[in-house]
Amino acid sequence: MIKTKKAERLIHAAGGLKQAKLILANVPDKTAFFYQLQIGLYARTGIAPQGVVTSVFLGGKWVIWGNPYDLIKLSELRRAAILLEKANVLDEACNDSQIDIKLHIALQKFTMGDYVVYLDLMDTDDLLKIIEIHNHPVNGIGYVVITHTGLKRKIPEGSIRKAMSQERLIKKRINHIDEALTVSEVEFIRRHVHA
Repeated sequence: MIKTKKAERLIHAAGGLKQAKLILANVPDKTAFFYQLQIGLYARTGIAPQGVVTSVFLGGKWVIWGNPYDLIKLSELRRAAILLEKANVLDEACNDSQIDIKLHIALQKFTMGDYVVYLDLMDTDDLLKIIEIHNHPVNGIGYVVITHTGLKRKIPEGSIRKAMSQERLIKKRINHIDEALTVSEVEFIRRHVHA
């Protein structure tokens, strides 16, 4: 049984009870056992020839990920949510009371006009602008984005992140610290763009 203090820490780490319930309601795959808070993706671990491997659910598939830290066990988060909500599990188990089950509750991370880039470094590093938002009851939230060349793409929410201000300036994803601009370069670009 999970203790109240640990339950409170888990719920706080997840961003509150509402966010914890949202995380639990949207588990994409039965093999997802963890949630990685820093990047906001579901995760699992497995044994491979090179040892224990962590992968995250990204863009509808499992992708190997090299930072297996800050993982919250979904089973512990579920117990913590029940404990803090003071839900009567026995009533729900015998179906005596009406239970409102939402199969897919999704809150969109991005809005119309937001600039985003792909998370996957193997994909295009173009700056993308969100022009449409689609909420599908099974597949979740997806976006239609447009590149600076006018190419439109339909992409799932889990495969993109919000573009940083430097990426919006140079109109492409920054893949490495060596590609980042210095303060003087940023000021130079801003002066010439707004001039």
